[in-house]
Amino acid sequence: MANLSPTPRTTRSGRRFSSMVDWGTVQPVVCPPNFSLSPLLKQAIEFNSDGCTEAFDFGGTTVLNLPLDAKRPASDINPVQPSGSPQKKVKRSHVHRRKKRNQRVVQDGHQAAAKAATARTLCDLVEEAAQTTVQVAIQLESLPASSCGYRAKSKGSSKPGVHAVEYYKNLGYSVLKNDGSKTFPLIDSSTGRVFAVVVGKPKDDPTFDLCCEGAFEAMKHTRQTETFNYDETHHPRGHYAVINTGITRGPGSGTPCNLNNGSHSNAVEKLLCNTHICRLATYASAAFSVWAPDLFQYYKAHLDPLMQKENHLKKNFEKSIFTSAAFNLGPNVCTLSHRDCMNCPFGWCAIQSLGQFDHTLGGHLVLEDLKLLVEFPPGCLILIPSAVLTHANTPIQVGEMRASFTQYCAGALFRYVDNNFMTQDEFRASVTGEEFEAKMKEKETRWKKGLELFSTLDDLVERAKAFADQMEKTVEEGQV
Repeated sequence: MANLSPTPRTTRSGRRFSSMVDWGTVQPVVCPPNFSLSPLLKQAIEFNSDGCTEAFDFGGTTVLNLPLDAKRPASDINPVQPSGSPQKKVKRSHVHRRKKRNQRVVQDGHQAAAKAATARTLCDLVEEAAQTTVQVAIQLESLPASSCGYRAKSKGSSKPGVHAVEYYKNLGYSVLKNDGSKTFPLIDSSTGRVFAVVVGKPKDDPTFDLCCEGAFEAMKHTRQTETFNYDETHHPRGHYAVINTGITRGPGSGTPCNLNNGSHSNAVEKLLCNTHICRLATYASAAFSVWAPDLFQYYKAHLDPLMQKENHLKKNFEKSIFTSAAFNLGPNVCTLSHRDCMNCPFGWCAIQSLGQFDHTLGGHLVLEDLKLLVEFPPGCLILIPSAVLTHANTPIQVGEMRASFTQYCAGALFRYVDNNFMTQDEFRASVTGEEFEAKMKEKETRWKKGLELFSTLDDLVERAKAFADQMEKTVEEGQV
């Protein structure tokens, strides 16, 4: 039998303890009758997994190198945790590791996650999606972009209504069956270019559904605790509470600025630093970089200098290329037929569906120009050029709940950068007449050149394979 020595032992820190325990003096710790370990385990998993940082291993073919935001206060909303559960303070070591991971993403872009996973993940995703393409007979150049190429034409003043699925079926609309497990690239059949994507959820990752539930609960909490005026719940997009936030430059504003959220500012800050919402934002940006890499680089080439030049601007999310976001809080978000005409017309908007509803009966994304209904289940992401494609939703059923989280970028921001960080009048006054005319001439081809930033599927597959080969070679050489 082993000799249990009573001699005290010493830890590396110098603390002494004894291996001998007098069990007769030990008193059991009795938990309260209603005590449950599950909420504490959930909370620990959330803090340790840091879903905000490692959102989705979509490893794009481009590099996302965004400046870090100013530090935000930690959110006091933890929607997955039941009310009344004790809050656990995040250890300093966890904060340090999170900061280091964020810095790696800033330095290496979304590729860092792919390097840490498998070199073939991206290639497999793109090749698999090549088997589920949706060919669409559409003339992209005929879509309603404005003459400047950085906004779209207004849809008009008609008052659209809310229509159920059967209404659109009777008009000859097709239905794209989608349970969120697959990716469906929408391809212009005349050019072969991918102009929109229904993005599948990460495979074999049950935490993503929990993340979507957490994001929905955070938005639901905001709707229930904030006070909204009539205009905030009755607007051209529909009849539901909405908060827009981020960087903009609309009519009447000279230089770009951050939207003032007024009485909702504190609530918006909590949403922006909610780990679940951060993960969704990163996921959408990474998907954008994969399915439109050249367009993503166009965003980056304009927005990186903008953030460096106008250092008063603050982005919503550290690892998202998009400058603005809309929290469509519900409780039953059903957008009316519209176009987001102030967005960049060849740019993509990221729409993420959230809530608790039967996606086969309602909540579809209606794409009127394509005569297409897309089933849009909770947790699904769809990327579309929302400025030029007329879109809406079908209503959900009584007793159900639906919200959505969208990210976008105003076209005026690109124009401001093109004009050497000036308004058009300021630019005119700062250059010669010939230089100004040459700049104005660019408007004539901007829309066409913007569409050329859309990739063909063959190009995407080729890039994905090249990226996978490069990563495998790097791993073999021991550089990762």
